[in-house]
Amino acid sequence: MSILSLIRNHDEDINKMIQNEAEYHKYMDEAGKAWDELIKTGISQEQKDLIENIERASGCIGSIHSEISYEKGFSDAIKLIIESLI
Repeated sequence: MSILSLIRNHDEDINKMIQNEAEYHKYMDEAGKAWDELIKTGISQEQKDLIENIERASGCIGSIHSEISYEKGFSDAIKLIIESLI
C-alpha cells in the first residue's frame, strides 16, 4: 500500500473504527437520552443553543487534547526508534 493510499484512507479507517466501537455508541445513546429528558423539561431555544455551544466547545477541547497527545506520542516513538538505531 502506498503512502498516498494510507493518507487517503486514513479518515475512512478512523470513522469505521469509531462506528465499530461499542463505547462510542453507549455514549451517543446516553447523550441522546439526556437531550430527550432535557427537552421534556420545556427549555427554550436559547437554552438549547447555549447547551449545544457548550457541547461543541467541549468536543473541540477534547479533540485538541487528543491531537496534541497523539502528536507527542508519535514524536516520542520516532525519537525512541532513532535512539535505538544509533
